[in-house]
Amino acid sequence: WGSEIPPRISSLPISVVVMGDCIFNRSTHNPLLESITKLKAVFSFAPPKFILAYQRRGAEEAEFFRLARDQYNLSTAEVSDVEGLKSKLNLKSPNPHLEMCEVY
Repeated sequence: WGSEIPPRISSLPISVVVMGDCIFNRSTHNPLLESITKLKAVFSFAPPKFILAYQRRGAEEAEFFRLARDQYNLSTAEVSDVEGLKSKLNLKSPNPHLEMCEVY
């Protein structure tokens, strides 16, 4: 996180980036958000969707999303179920990988 995006990444067909349990430590917020911003720029013609699954532990998670909106100008939306997630991603066909995960 926070480092440069390798040039070869832009040739990959990335439409969704899934992240898990990576915002419980405030020191990772800025580097992660910088990487997300850089990835969005690399794929500016069709930026990927970013899915972040996390456990609510305290104020750190809310702070991450506030920072994402206020300082990085990223849109955020909370989804509490798999069907809601599929709807947000415009997935019309069944996706067994999404149905296997739990979203809180």
